Amino acid sequence: WGPTMNVGRDPRWGRVQESVSEDPFLNGAYSSHFVRGFQAADDGVNFTKVAACCKHFYAYSFEGADGFNRHNFDAIVSERDLAETYMPGFQACLAAQPEQVMCSYNAVNGVPTCLDDHAQNGWLRGELGFGGLIVSDCDAIGDAWSSHHYSANASQAAAQGIQAGCDLDCGPTYDQHNLQLALDEGLMTEDDLDLAIRRTIRMRFNLGLFDKAEDVPYTDIGADVLNNAVGQQLALSAAVESIVLLQNNDSALPLKVGDDVKTVAVIGPVAVDTELLMGGKSDYCPQHIVSLLEGLQTLANSSAQPWSIEYNDGSNTASAVAAAEKADFVLVTRGGVQASE
Repeated sequence: WGPTMNVGRDPRWGRVQESVSEDPFLNGAYSSHFVRGFQAADDGVNFTKVAACCKHFYAYSFEGADGFNRHNFDAIVSERDLAETYMPGFQACLAAQPEQVMCSYNAVNGVPTCLDDHAQNGWLRGELGFGGLIVSDCDAIGDAWSSHHYSANASQAAAQGIQAGCDLDCGPTYDQHNLQLALDEGLMTEDDLDLAIRRTIRMRFNLGLFDKAEDVPYTDIGADVLNNAVGQQLALSAAVESIVLLQNNDSALPLKVGDDVKTVAVIGPVAVDTELLMGGKSDYCPQHIVSLLEGLQTLANSSAQPWSIEYNDGSNTASAVAAAEKADFVLVTRGGVQASE
């Protein structure tokens, strides 16, 4: 599911590492291009290549504090802040016509987002004309009753989610028992359920899953397109072109190896944390990711001017300080770790 294009408001939020920025305009521009690329909008083919998903909808940028976490937090957001900060990115993302939108774990102004009829049916579908599928973040429908205590029980949460426009539950709450109970209790109708099913099946039709394989050109794409030399070079080029250096006091960078710098101390665990570089998603990491330390070592080994690197994970302050004092240049790596996501 992607793109993740939430507004970064707190660097301690675990999903900052898989999102884009604190700028609503940049998030929207990024996500709209992401959707067009994933879905192959410019291929001239009558099928969707990959069903992109704009997420997480909405006002979702909080990890945990004061007894609250992402599963039970109620974001109190003014109409102006919604309009200026949280909604523009989704408006831009939806302009690219994604197949899916994912609603988030949190509530906004008292209503869990996946059960928010005004936001999903009213704004996404009514005002913006979104005709695709809305899917919950994993077990967010369950959170509506077990964490937010907005719904009385699982069957009521299921009915409220369906009626509010959340068509698919990534989780167990939309199971046969809860949906049947909701129907039997008159909490929703079969027409409500049919509408959610139609949207879900329509996406599968758009992907060509019910057509003959020979009629869908994307069925021939194999695993060899993943993590190959072309893709690795493209990823490197994208990183080089997009990374922004915010501050460079005394022109410390680029490294002046040779007479000025012969030893570099690299301090901190992030220098070797390759899983973090994948946005916290270890389930689809490539076989090998170049860490910051490995990249520096490769640079040192290929340099015409000899220089050496000493790594210290920073767990012992005294040894880290000693390593820094001996070095000509100190590179400290700080930031989030995988435990946050």
